[in-house]
Amino acid sequence: MNPTRQMQSDKINSKNQNSPSGAACTLPASKVSRPATLALVWLLICCAAATAQVRVQAGHAGKINNVVCSPDGAVIATASDDTTVKLWSTNGTLIRTFSTHPYQATAVAFSPDNTRLAIGTYAGGYSSGNNGLGRVLLWQATNGWSATNVVMLRSMTNRFGRITAVAFSPDGSNIVAANAAGSNIVRTVSAGAIVINRAAYNTSVGPAPVNSIAFSPTGLFASACDDGAIRVWNSAWAQRWSTNSAHASNVTAVAFTPDGACLASASFDKTIRLWSTTNWLCIRTLTGHTSGVTSISFAPDGMTLASGAEDGAIKFWDITSGSCTRTIQAHAGTVTALAFSADGTQLASGGDDNLLKIWSAADGSLLWSSGPHTDYVRALAISADGRLCASAGDADTIRIRRLLDGRLLHALAGHTGWVSAICFSPANVVLATGGGPLDPTVKLWNVTEGTVLRTIHATTNGVMALAFSPDGTVLATGGDCDEKVIRLWDAASGALLQTLDGHSNGVTALAFSPAGNLLVSGGRRFENNVKVWALTNGSLVCIFTGHSNNIEALAVSPDGDTVASGSSGTNALMLWRVSDGSIRVLGTDTSMVSCVAFSPDGTVLASAAANAVKLWDIATGMCTQTITQETVQAACIAFSPNGNLLVYGRQDATLVSVGNTVGARPQGSLVFNAIAFDSNRNAVLDATVIPQTLYAILGSTNLLDWEFITLISSHSNRARVTDGNANPFPTKFYRAISPP
Repeated sequence: MNPTRQMQSDKINSKNQNSPSGAACTLPASKVSRPATLALVWLLICCAAATAQVRVQAGHAGKINNVVCSPDGAVIATASDDTTVKLWSTNGTLIRTFSTHPYQATAVAFSPDNTRLAIGTYAGGYSSGNNGLGRVLLWQATNGWSATNVVMLRSMTNRFGRITAVAFSPDGSNIVAANAAGSNIVRTVSAGAIVINRAAYNTSVGPAPVNSIAFSPTGLFASACDDGAIRVWNSAWAQRWSTNSAHASNVTAVAFTPDGACLASASFDKTIRLWSTTNWLCIRTLTGHTSGVTSISFAPDGMTLASGAEDGAIKFWDITSGSCTRTIQAHAGTVTALAFSADGTQLASGGDDNLLKIWSAADGSLLWSSGPHTDYVRALAISADGRLCASAGDADTIRIRRLLDGRLLHALAGHTGWVSAICFSPANVVLATGGGPLDPTVKLWNVTEGTVLRTIHATTNGVMALAFSPDGTVLATGGDCDEKVIRLWDAASGALLQTLDGHSNGVTALAFSPAGNLLVSGGRRFENNVKVWALTNGSLVCIFTGHSNNIEALAVSPDGDTVASGSSGTNALMLWRVSDGSIRVLGTDTSMVSCVAFSPDGTVLASAAANAVKLWDIATGMCTQTITQETVQAACIAFSPNGNLLVYGRQDATLVSVGNTVGARPQGSLVFNAIAFDSNRNAVLDATVIPQTLYAILGSTNLLDWEFITLISSHSNRARVTDGNANPFPTKFYRAISPP
């Protein structure tokens, strides 16, 4: 909502104040009692709706080896040395990640009908000069690549070393895998049976890696080799053309025009040559690159060719005239792959700089670029008003994003090692971050400015856990194995208030009770205990035992009586009742539960373990929903304030936000009814609300800079808000937001 625009359209018609979509009004003078210093009060309401799934992903951690576009133009696939293949929408949204761990993903290709994806990699076994095994993974998506039922059909290996390129035949019946030993192995898609094996290198010299392969629409198949050889076969796999002297150096890439009339070849000799597929004569040589040409791609109309080079430059060529129409300095390193979109409006490029970039084919402008990968997201937090989501991983940078659309607001750089824990203050103005063993400090950040307010030297061997007290005055920190203690800090001054000593190993997880009178902590093996502390005197209230390994995660239910804990091994997910000490085990999984979170209404528990996020019904102890993450581990999880969004971080540096209905509070507008002033001249707002729904109350003097006042929730349909900062201002605006 744009408050300024809304005020201009609605300020005369005060009856719109009850509109569900939000309204602004001046309260009639007869209903407002105010001192002379407060000349005008505006009341606005706003409901932030939950959105469809949003994925925010940083990019690849290694060189991008291959980029291809799906036949329908909706998906871009990238294969990288970071052992992943990623599928992206054309606007840069990550759709899916496939893992090839522990080996690099070297090649990728879509089938013509867009239902299968072939991934080339390596299967190891290199010894005594042997090439080892190459592997092709064949995946199938019956209902699209964003669907949940994407399955791997088969894994196909050979003895000729790493796969360097993969391609489907035009009719989709065969798949060809080129390899480092210089051969092209043809298999049936239906069964994976070998059809034929064709050597691509100059046999008079010896094996050399195949760098590129391509099919023409008419069934011709071309192969380019590192020794300078180009070989072309027909659909019956009879050789049609062979040359060892097409270029003065290695042939790096081949591509057919869409009509199959021409074959283009690129080389480290800085040239691109166009060959007639009728008589195999060279039609034209394109010169202009100042370094070796590494990749080429034809536009769908066949009139434009894009080429990438070792110096990071991309050139666009007019095929008819042979002239270069545009040059882009695209990457900081070698351009490793190029692919035009199906409609020819966009060009995707991958580089040695680990980046995927999308360019406008019309004017060469950059439309989108991935960012550098930071390994997995190991910690995340959502602000109490539901506006912000902060995440951190193995890099030293924390990212703050707008929750509803994933827009990056701040990248906080200040830690000197990976960040292990983060949490927002209840007032949403401060973010606390804890460093790992290389930087055992806590930093407090101004969320609005993105600046460091204070650094606390909390431990000597890494901050493993952080938690703000519900009133935001105390920050609790847990240290690694050398510390074995919990420290309580004054959040305003950074002064040490108290030390809780009782763990025999590192403190791995912390959580305050909603009332703020109890603190729950979890420890490392071989203790494996959950401890509950009374903050009034620092005494140990109770100890819960039953886990067989480290306590990885803790959460306290909204009513403060149930503690959820995650571990690994037997009894990996457990519920403990503080009032009577009773214990329940959820599920039989033994995978490490890395994070747990209660829904705002306390009826649902979310857990992250292995490659799945699970939602559990607290009353029955049953798993009601499982969100699988392909082959990627989910590492952290959080509900939005009203539970309408579920956010989790993954091992591939992906941050995912999905709509949620189980355990969520209803969203709806708050209606301001009246305003008055108490004896201290504080503004007191009376409002009609939806019971149990959380609202964030904001104030402003200019409709631009909004200050968080408080969070409110009521068991009835009426609520009262007191603003102690209203007195100094001649004009004040109020807004209520129902976060997702």
